Amino acid sequence: MIRGSLDNGPFNTLNLRAFFVLVGGTLYVALIPVLGYLIVTPIFIAAFSFLLGPKNARGILEALLVAIIATAIIYSVFTEALYVQFPEGLMEEKL
Repeated sequence: MIRGSLDNGPFNTLNLRAFFVLVGGTLYVALIPVLGYLIVTPIFIAAFSFLLGPKNARGILEALLVAIIATAIIYSVFTEALYVQFPEGLMEEKL
């Protein structure tokens, strides 16, 4: 980048993505105790997969599938094999 030029290069999009990651991560941590792991995690994974991945119909479908499958695998491994409890949030009242 040349001083005084109008071209910012990749820095505008990089800063915007970093801002979304920071805000999204903060919201994720704040919402887990309230809504629970099984509700917040797929939304978080899908949103960030879409944000950082391709912006077409296939990208949206892949983001949703990855979010659901990853959440299910992580939850199953940690609860069934390692006996770790996750915050249940709204699900706690229903069970």
